[in-house]
Amino acid sequence: MSTPISTQKIPKTLARDSSDSKPKKSFQWLLEKDPSEIIEVNLPDIQISSPEILVENTRSQHNIDLNHELDQIYSRTTRSAKKKQISEEITRCPSVSEFPPWYSLCKEIHIISSMNLEWLQYPSTEEESLGIFNASQGLTNDKHDIYQAMLYWTCSNLDENDWLISLKSVFYTFAFNKIDWFYVIFRKILVLFKKDNQKPTVLIFNPTLQLISNLKKYSIENEENVEIDNLQGYRKNKKLSPVTLKGKSVFRFYNYLINNHSDAKIISPHFFLNGTLKYLNLLYCGEVKSLGIPELSEGSQFKIQKKYKLSIEGPISPQAVKILCMVLQNRNTPFTINLVPDLFSSQAFCPHTISWLNGSYSISSTSLC
Repeated sequence: MSTPISTQKIPKTLARDSSDSKPKKSFQWLLEKDPSEIIEVNLPDIQISSPEILVENTRSQHNIDLNHELDQIYSRTTRSAKKKQISEEITRCPSVSEFPPWYSLCKEIHIISSMNLEWLQYPSTEEESLGIFNASQGLTNDKHDIYQAMLYWTCSNLDENDWLISLKSVFYTFAFNKIDWFYVIFRKILVLFKKDNQKPTVLIFNPTLQLISNLKKYSIENEENVEIDNLQGYRKNKKLSPVTLKGKSVFRFYNYLINNHSDAKIISPHFFLNGTLKYLNLLYCGEVKSLGIPELSEGSQFKIQKKYKLSIEGPISPQAVKILCMVLQNRNTPFTINLVPDLFSSQAFCPHTISWLNGSYSISSTSLC
């Protein structure tokens, strides 16, 4: 008796490829598994170009999009990081007179030398007395130049009447060419009166929107032509560019200060009414030791290098730093001066280090690029 033939239909998936004796494996069961149950899975060999995998595996598509976004964010971060890269410029100068100009006050300087610096800390009574006398009179004496650097005139916390007297005294000393510079420091604003080719000039660092508005009301024109109308949307936490005043604007700005009393400090190289002669504070004077880098030779060892350090606390003017350089140079003392600018001088250029060796100066400055 013959066996009846089954009328059951063959699945289309098998009919397409009769060479496969088994149906294709699906990954649906893997998606339905609890993650804690999945330990290790042996997957069959599949072709990368399989349309089924590219369509069903939506997670792979999301990963591609996420990686693309991360690449975009990283590229933007890299570009912005380049803007904050610190660059260093070195200038060679044969003498102090050829130093590049800078106007920042320093809160500290650190003098490091291979020679002892105690003579700066302990002057003789005679030298000190003569130096103080010359500094109080505004005189320059090559023998006692060190005191021109260590002494300065200042006043602060004045009432309105005393402020008026002090500002008039120091300004007209400046106007009649008895001094070349003086500073007026407000809460966060640094004002420098200086001579530019024998003509009076004012530099205002860290100006505010309110100050620029007041300058416009007093018809004080700045060289940068900063218009207050164009700064209404300016971010409060972003600093404005320094302001430069020349010509009649210098005297108009002086009148503005006279008529707008504020708690401010005056720093001058010459005496003025209500001013006090003060001595820069010596923070430290002594030896410092460090490990020297050995030469690349067999048996070379690190050696202890002994140097001398003198730290001085400000306010220290650029002129004071230059005088210190000349005094140390005249004594044939190789040295390096590290300068730490004051917060009030954040916008003013200031060298990072000044070194003197083998008869020439090396000035290093840093900036963000």
